[in-house]
Amino acid sequence: MPEEDALAQAQGRIAYLENEIKSLRAALPATTSVAPKIVIGSHQVDQRTYEETILLAVLVFMLGLCLIPFLRPFRYCCETRLHKVYPIITIINLIFLAAALNQLALISFNDFFFGVVNTFEECLERTEQVLIGVAALFAIGVVWKFKDRVFEVLGVENASAIFGDFRDWATCWSMKRFHPLEVFIWKVEGLPSARLHSPNDVFCEVSFGYNVVMKTRVHHRAGHSCNFKETLQLNFDPFDSERRLTLSIKSQ
Repeated sequence: MPEEDALAQAQGRIAYLENEIKSLRAALPATTSVAPKIVIGSHQVDQRTYEETILLAVLVFMLGLCLIPFLRPFRYCCETRLHKVYPIITIINLIFLAAALNQLALISFNDFFFGVVNTFEECLERTEQVLIGVAALFAIGVVWKFKDRVFEVLGVENASAIFGDFRDWATCWSMKRFHPLEVFIWKVEGLPSARLHSPNDVFCEVSFGYNVVMKTRVHHRAGHSCNFKETLQLNFDPFDSERRLTLSIKSQ
């Protein structure tokens, strides 16, 4: 078909031109750009580096002029006239900057302007990354601070047993340091009335360290005193000096 013949001719022409371009590039001599040099004393210095150093010195000088009103002895006479002093300092800085850029051969005002813009953009990107990292660390800290309440809402009774502490991580969650502990609950007296119209239905809730919160059976119509006569088995960590054994008497 004539359309397929035309397409095949065009593809062949393109391949021929690509080969010609490759051959011409291979025939071109290798050119290396040599940075201009400048002689300072008996040493040769790269002119680009020399001009960048001069420009950096001018910027430091401009910054020093901006800080002069806050230094002694100028602070006492300038602190009430900053609205007049800083316009003058700005004009002087612009004059110095214009004179420096006029004397430099390789660095133009456009190079300086776009360099400042690129530096400002880089600072904004770095600041954004740092703020995102700080926000992530803050969120992790908040979640870690209120992890017990979060797990309590999810229905997990003993959230500390999931995360543990340094002793658990150091011992690879070994149970060798724990010793069995048996708690005897005999009786309780002097309970106030939880409800005016009916006596207390008393039970005891025991919490201790990593142990699951344990509860005794409910003693109905116990009133102001109750004989429990019950025992509970717990795990005791002799190296744990922070957690306390807590017995809470409650009315159902």
